[in-house]
Amino acid sequence: MNNQNSDKPSSARMYDYWLGGHHHSPIDRAAAQAIEGMIDARALAQINRQFLKDTVSWIAQQGINQFIDVGSGIPTQENVHEVAQKVNPKTRVVYVDNDPTAIIHSRSILGVNHPTVAIIQADMREPNTILTHFDTQRLIDFSQPVALLFFAMLHFVPDNEEVYHLMRQYRDATIRGSYLVVSHGVDTQPNDTTRAVERESVRQIYQGNVAMRSVDDVQPIWDGYQLMKPGFVSAQIWSGKQKMPHDYGPGDIYGGIGRKL
Repeated sequence: MNNQNSDKPSSARMYDYWLGGHHHSPIDRAAAQAIEGMIDARALAQINRQFLKDTVSWIAQQGINQFIDVGSGIPTQENVHEVAQKVNPKTRVVYVDNDPTAIIHSRSILGVNHPTVAIIQADMREPNTILTHFDTQRLIDFSQPVALLFFAMLHFVPDNEEVYHLMRQYRDATIRGSYLVVSHGVDTQPNDTTRAVERESVRQIYQGNVAMRSVDDVQPIWDGYQLMKPGFVSAQIWSGKQKMPHDYGPGDIYGGIGRKL
């Protein structure tokens, strides 16, 4: 829910709040705090950020030097290009978001003529706009493998078939050996009636534009990819960290890496 209206909460600014940033409004904070009453969103945001750092570093170590981060949000410490360029200083990154606040702060921090980084204002539901954008074409060589990154984004497209269709379009734009990284809110307690009420409350805060899927519902996103071990699992497990016993609420953040076949 990268809402472009300042009178409505924005997922990018709420995420910034949970990560301890400063680029959020009272409306964003109120919505974020309401969600925290049902889901340990702050902990999940931090887990998701660690998953980003771990997976981007791993992919860069596989020799991939170009990334498209769809739904990049407001810049914080250790962004994609900073993590990847520790492995390969020539890595190129295109950041994409449709929240004006995220774009403004990204350009303020990174500049508009960065030699290896571009910031595009576009919606993830418009893959053709993103993939054919001048800056994407300037930095990304689609004749070579590219990593597509969707960190905590796809649950903001509630319709399953729409998600599957979108991901096929992104997949088909890349060659064999490219990577897809996804983290996604997963419904870990589908039969708990109390949790069902909490899920509906969260959905209403996001104005219906969010869906925590089951692991089975997420699986078709990986069509055409080989999932890297340990698969699509809790993001903490993928990162090789011991998952602490903790009740996050009605869901968890899962993640995985796929390599295009």
